Amino acid sequence: MRYGFFDLAYYVLSSAMEVAGEEPLTYEEVVSSRDSKKWLVAMESEMESLRKNDTWTLVDRPLGKRVVGCKWLFKIKGAGIDKKPRYKARLIARGFTQIAREDFNEVFSPVVRHTSIRILLAMTAHLDLSLEQMDVTTAFLHGELEEDILMNQSKGFEVRGKKKQVCLLKKSLYGLKQSPRQWYRKFNTFMINQGFKRKENLCERKESSCNLVRRFLVEFALGIKAGCRITYCNLN
Repeated sequence: MRYGFFDLAYYVLSSAMEVAGEEPLTYEEVVSSRDSKKWLVAMESEMESLRKNDTWTLVDRPLGKRVVGCKWLFKIKGAGIDKKPRYKARLIARGFTQIAREDFNEVFSPVVRHTSIRILLAMTAHLDLSLEQMDVTTAFLHGELEEDILMNQSKGFEVRGKKKQVCLLKKSLYGLKQSPRQWYRKFNTFMINQGFKRKENLCERKESSCNLVRRFLVEFALGIKAGCRITYCNLN
């Protein structure tokens, strides 16, 4: 059976609305939803990832110190024809409550230009090279904070006997003003330590045992959602 454009558009929009309607907005909605067990598993998975990354340590709340709030974001991914939906939960900081020069300083983080992507793809095709793309899971959590940021414990996951304590963040968290910059600095340092050289425009030819042009983007296959303005390459 063949479908017209408007039939397919209607199906996509209807499916999106159905999925959006099933996504809870608060922890209370998660507990009362019909898929509460799946959402709770996703939340526990997120918390386990944060614990393994040593994202924070619990401390007594200092007097007169600002504490940033946090909230849960819920998303159903992969829902569609012949696709099993994946329930994702992410804990984010309420960065809009941060104050400049008190909770953060610089927030600038370079982003890639579409021109750079096109040049890279053209070079790959012209030189008959291989192009690699990778996805960094919870990328922002790898950035290390320079400021002392306090955050409330997440609802539903307060530590028993320590509910009055707050989280002293060691690593950056989604939602914080400085998170993109701290992730960029971490990534930039790693790439330079691996022997790559940073160039403002095009790649520079350099001795290597590899014959690859490598461009690492975050969470977007051969596209751009987050990443670096600088192109790293390793050619022989």
